[in-house]
Amino acid sequence: DEDSSLLWRGLNTMRKRHILALSNIGLKWDLSRGVSTSTNKSTSKNFSLTDSGYRILFKIKNPSGGGFFARGFSHYTTEQEVILSGILEVKSWNLVETKE
Repeated sequence: DEDSSLLWRGLNTMRKRHILALSNIGLKWDLSRGVSTSTNKSTSKNFSLTDSGYRILFKIKNPSGGGFFARGFSHYTTEQEVILSGILEVKSWNLVETKE
């Protein structure tokens, strides 16, 4: 059985204004269209590093374990992909330097 209580989402080539907006504690982000996440932190982190520009790595607490496990449908089975839909609320954030 897979565990989706903790998920990760990496984004790259983000605009500075979007990074600043996402740093607002309490911000609610509508993900109802469904987005790709992973149970594997390294997968999401590596994806965030694939392009230049501002990057972000989300740690998503998903206590209900909701989401659609897409592993069997994905060409990249090692991604441990979970399609997540709902409202994400920013509870905290921290800024770290990345090394390429």
